[in-house]
Amino acid sequence: GVGYCLLNWKKKHGIYSLVLLWLFIPLVRYASPKSGAIDGVRHFLEIVYPVCVLGSIGFNHLFPKNNIWKRSLLFVVLLYLIFINVKFHPYETSYFNALIGGIRGAQGKFDIDFWGTPQKEAVKYVNTIAPPNSFVHIVMAQSSAAMYLRDDLRKNANIKDIWNSDYVILLNRESFFSVYDVRGYMKEKYAQNKVVFTREIDAVPLVWIFRK
Repeated sequence: GVGYCLLNWKKKHGIYSLVLLWLFIPLVRYASPKSGAIDGVRHFLEIVYPVCVLGSIGFNHLFPKNNIWKRSLLFVVLLYLIFINVKFHPYETSYFNALIGGIRGAQGKFDIDFWGTPQKEAVKYVNTIAPPNSFVHIVMAQSSAAMYLRDDLRKNANIKDIWNSDYVILLNRESFFSVYDVRGYMKEKYAQNKVVFTREIDAVPLVWIFRK
């Protein structure tokens, strides 16, 4: 798509030039080594749209004829996207494509969950099993996840550390395991069979709940 637009940038009243500028101008600000970009794709979301447009332009250039083969290919792609969305819903942000081996291939290499989406489900599960006034420790994204805690649990949230809390909610966010020093805790709780809840896709946990 980029190559086709570069070769035809003057055509169609400069629309190809506009799409190229739409892609590259937002990226210019990151050309400097001093620029900061942390925590994933959120800094680059504005380029998702021109990437989609350029992909469509490239596809139409490679398959210019509107025939049964082109429509069949588009239909297969559409079915695949529907399947992926149904399979991962409502945790579509934990999807990884086949280049990394899907979510299983990404396990241990990337943050399986970044946005904290599964925490709502995990917190609501804690609400159903925790005795009154239990101590719950939410390791990551504490303030947003704690909104869903029962009132008696919320007042005790994160007062105690992970080793002394009654329940610990942990996202599968690999890059933060060292920051919060949870690897030893996880290893011990697995050995003690203290995992009370996981939300999994393809046998890969998005979030865990451990008990004391």
